[in-house]
Amino acid sequence: MLRVLIVDDERMARERISLAVATMAGVREIGQASDAREAIMLVMKEKPDVVLLDIEMPGASGFDVVREALEEGAACAFIFVTAYDQYTIEAFEHEVADYLLKPVAFERLKKALDRAEKHLSLRSAEERAERLAALLASMEEGSRQEKDSPCLWVKVSGAMVRVPVETIQRVSADRDYVRIVTATDTHHSRSTMASIEKELAGSGMIRVHRSHIVRKGAIRRWTRRGPNRRAIELDDGTLLPVGSTFFGLIDEIMAEKTSGR
Repeated sequence: MLRVLIVDDERMARERISLAVATMAGVREIGQASDAREAIMLVMKEKPDVVLLDIEMPGASGFDVVREALEEGAACAFIFVTAYDQYTIEAFEHEVADYLLKPVAFERLKKALDRAEKHLSLRSAEERAERLAALLASMEEGSRQEKDSPCLWVKVSGAMVRVPVETIQRVSADRDYVRIVTATDTHHSRSTMASIEKELAGSGMIRVHRSHIVRKGAIRRWTRRGPNRRAIELDDGTLLPVGSTFFGLIDEIMAEKTSGR
């Protein structure tokens, strides 16, 4: 019988996982924790086989839970439950029992628990602790680097995906959403142009129209399309209208480009 502890600061998230676990043969929930302190207490008291652990929690994080559990000699396997996108986690896939993206699907949870059981049987507690400690250091370093690098967070298929500001080429209003375009992807976010403009302040992105924000360095040329109608062409060939309020700003930018400043 695989004994499972569920750790998440969101009650609904815990309940969803709990309901799924209750229907699985060979798996038994032995408790729930809503914060790191309670999680550590239950890990040491109940000695679960597997901990389903949220990474982002108020106060101490899932990283702190893992670190303290290792220091206390816990032999359980950890499955991270996270809003990080798959590409962020992919590099760690072979170092942990598994990871789950919110919202957690039943079949994915079952697969993760099966994998955790195999993980427990194939490696000694000492080896798991050593590999997990190395993983923890890598994840925390990556987390620090991400926090130091400005980014926007957008929801993709239920998971929060990090979009580095330096990769964004333009942002445009798209009905109830904003469309965020990078060199390789396009994302939609339920936000407003005003809030996005505020988040991008000081990053080299400029407002050129009520519906468009562009990277200053991506402007290739400045064209007239009729009386009081002008547009900019970006490096990728995209043509965007420019609001009359921003004519002076674009004139200054093009003058800088011409002078080589």
